[in-house]
Amino acid sequence: AIAGAEDEREEVEEERASGAVKCAVLGHYIKGSGGALAAVPFVLCFLVQAALERGADLWLGLWSSGEADDAAGAGSPRSRVEELQPLYLYLGLSLGSAGTTMLILFLAAHTSWRASGALHAQLLDAVLGARQAFFDATAVGRILNRFTRDTNTIDEQVGWTLFHSVLQLLELLSMLGVLVLVTRTFALAALPLLLLFVQIGRAYRPAGRELERLVAVRNSPLFQLFTEALHGAPLIRAARLTSLHERRYRSALLRAERARFSRGAVQRWLDLSVQLLGSCMVALVVAFAVAARATEGGGDGPGESGSGGVGMFDSPGEGGGGGGGGGSSSSSGGLIGLALSYGLGIAYALQGALQVVLRLEIDLVSVERNLQYCEETPQE
Repeated sequence: AIAGAEDEREEVEEERASGAVKCAVLGHYIKGSGGALAAVPFVLCFLVQAALERGADLWLGLWSSGEADDAAGAGSPRSRVEELQPLYLYLGLSLGSAGTTMLILFLAAHTSWRASGALHAQLLDAVLGARQAFFDATAVGRILNRFTRDTNTIDEQVGWTLFHSVLQLLELLSMLGVLVLVTRTFALAALPLLLLFVQIGRAYRPAGRELERLVAVRNSPLFQLFTEALHGAPLIRAARLTSLHERRYRSALLRAERARFSRGAVQRWLDLSVQLLGSCMVALVVAFAVAARATEGGGDGPGESGSGGVGMFDSPGEGGGGGGGGGSSSSSGGLIGLALSYGLGIAYALQGALQVVLRLEIDLVSVERNLQYCEETPQE
């Protein structure tokens, strides 16, 4: 009972932040990675990569629909180089996108390495320069928790989570931009699903963030008891308190596992909810694509094709007469395929963007705990 009371007192005494992770925490990490000198080239490379990738997809859609050949003058005789010019342009855009992606990966690894080293050095300086009263009032397990679990999260997860967050958001925005450009009616129909994605993120965000903080706090007693066992093993055996120490450690481990299980359950709920909405998004895309093709193909009478396509796929051949209806169907085929491909991928893009952005805030809890010691530890 006494041991249980001591463990509960230790948990109550350990401070943990509440509410949303502040922007200063992200600023602390960016500052450690090099500040604006590292962030500006990073963002510029992301924008160039997104523009090249979406440009390659749009050019492929125009090329497959024949509009690229029409722009180049398909009716006049052309040389071999002129015939392959669309392929060269698509190849150049693809290679530029791949090269920019490699540069982004290099910058991400370099900035993550710099930030990890800077934050660890700041934490070490803060602890080594602390007053003796700090060590008297702070359990060794809490300090070890900062230098092990939190530092490991900063080293291996925060940098790459930040990289994937920016990548997924820009990819999502660029895909939405292309869909709005090509399929305006679908964009309006998908708006309720986008709002549902936002609501799911708002529901998960506080629970996931606070459970991550709770998991971090529940790890400190494990480090503390393990350190006591290493230093006092002969005394524990001599006093025949082995079973008592095992019960204390088992109790602390059970509380830590409960927090981890709750965090995993909330994560599974997020995965299931997002996947269900993603399936609805895919079904909506397929339904609109089929309806658009059926409407375009049904304009046999004079003037019917002018209303064909229900405003989804606009192309130059859409207006007037039965012949115009057939021309519209063939000319917009490449763009319809592009829209269908993006529509099928946007569900996964929404799912990935939502999960990785929420994961970023959870991983920033470790940076928050690092910053707490750097700013609040009393110095000599």
